[in-house]
Amino acid sequence: MNIKACIRSLRLRTLPLSMAGIVAGLAISLSYGSLDTAVVITLITTTALLQILTNLSNELGDTLKGTDTAERQGIRYSLQDGEISIPQMKGLIATAALLCCISGLAMIHFSFGTLFATEPLLLIVLGAAAIWAAMRYTLASHSPLERTHTATMRRETYPFSSSSAWSPSPVRHMSAHTVSPLSGCSLPQQSAAGASQCSMSTTSGT
Repeated sequence: MNIKACIRSLRLRTLPLSMAGIVAGLAISLSYGSLDTAVVITLITTTALLQILTNLSNELGDTLKGTDTAERQGIRYSLQDGEISIPQMKGLIATAALLCCISGLAMIHFSFGTLFATEPLLLIVLGAAAIWAAMRYTLASHSPLERTHTATMRRETYPFSSSSAWSPSPVRHMSAHTVSPLSGCSLPQQSAAGASQCSMSTTSGT
């Protein structure tokens, strides 16, 4: 596995923003007294891992959906460029999820001294929900079955379009095949002769 490609998929540039709320909370807590070093370290680590898990799930989800392709312009990602395979990305996601669980449980244990009390158990449930949400962000809603269904619906909605049938924007399809409500002619694509024929058919119809 390409280590450089894996690091690129982590999208480390997103971590400072995800840490902003944590740093603010720690600053407020510090104003009321001292902070436990172990709690601070595990809190920051858990937050970073959740953000990384979200990034990895987003990259895999966008690839399965077809958003990130070789033709896509802008920021390039490792899975998009073929530097990481889909099974390898799934392995990275599983590893990140496992590390989130370990770090989160350690954070709760250092905070309360136990995992088997009402407040720690509630935080465990919230932590599990956070991991589920991080993975579901784009990953769960882009199965191959759903992509096939979406493609079928688009073809049924825009039956006249061929190469642009996968475009999510209906504007291009409508602009290419705008139909006159009177003559039934395709206005942008009709020639001069076709326009006269449409005019004649409209006149004879009235």
